[in-house]
Amino acid sequence: MGCGDKSDDGSGRADLHDTEDDSGGHGSQPGTLPDLRGEAEDPGGCEEVLGAAAAGAASMFFGEYEESDGAWVGEERWLLFANQTWRDLGGTDCVVVWSAEATQTDAPACTGCDLGLQTTLTLDEGATTCDPAIVGGSDGTEAYGIARASGGDATWYLATTQERFGDGHHIDGALNFLTDPSCRWW
Repeated sequence: MGCGDKSDDGSGRADLHDTEDDSGGHGSQPGTLPDLRGEAEDPGGCEEVLGAAAAGAASMFFGEYEESDGAWVGEERWLLFANQTWRDLGGTDCVVVWSAEATQTDAPACTGCDLGLQTTLTLDEGATTCDPAIVGGSDGTEAYGIARASGGDATWYLATTQERFGDGHHIDGALNFLTDPSCRWW
């Protein structure tokens, strides 16, 4: 996909991602946002708590935003990769999906932040595959600070605590992030 080429995937949003190159890998082209979804794989390692098997999952968050008419729109996903104990109890990998709308704010004081977003998240029940008991709530808000490096990398912070929570990429008019994996237990 070249600059300015925006194909519709049925979601109504433009496809801003890398395309596959001839070697089967993903090459970064001008005007494309590197796609982090391929990096969101089960990292493993969430099988035991204090030496005992426990039902749980490896957990990661993915977010992607596109600037549209002076606002930022997109989605955030909570990806849960079931461990074997949870699978034995009938659990499966699942995802919680929120539609996201954000207004741009002044950059918070986090290290290198040059952009702030005040985000409203609305649970997308149709796209969410996790049991409602796991979701624990439907809608919410969050304030982010983003440090955009000149090479296209972006570091994401929680604006209120200035704590780094994820890394991603940016191009003109688009941003994404993926968090480090953590373990969740039931």
